[in-house]
Amino acid sequence: MELTEYLKTKKVIPNKVIRHFVEKGFINNPLSDADLKNLEFLEMIWGNRELVRAQISKFPRKERESFIRTVVYASKWERYVYTRFYNLPAGISLSTKKVLREIEELFCFHPTGEVEHRVKQIRTAVRVALHREKKTV
Repeated sequence: MELTEYLKTKKVIPNKVIRHFVEKGFINNPLSDADLKNLEFLEMIWGNRELVRAQISKFPRKERESFIRTVVYASKWERYVYTRFYNLPAGISLSTKKVLREIEELFCFHPTGEVEHRVKQIRTAVRVALHREKKTV
């Protein structure tokens, strides 16, 4: 079976993850019978809380917390923006324009209006998260 056919029929495992498996050589394109069986097994256990908990528990606490905070951001540049604002020392400001220039330089794409809007959303999410953390301490 071709990978594109499989990606159209299955939705348990994200397409990005399956493509990563192909890039790493874990499965082949076209998919062999063994690849299909492995993916079928993976679909059965995908998202199982006990397995996810066991995997995450291997990370140090600080890394776990960072991972959980940024898990909602699908792309690398979004996680970069979140971390950039989150790790900013108190009292230091960082303009959206500067972050957009950094994105352009680091990730080699010209940020559109949508990207600028997303950066502002992430900045707001960081402010809320930091405010909540301050309240609980």
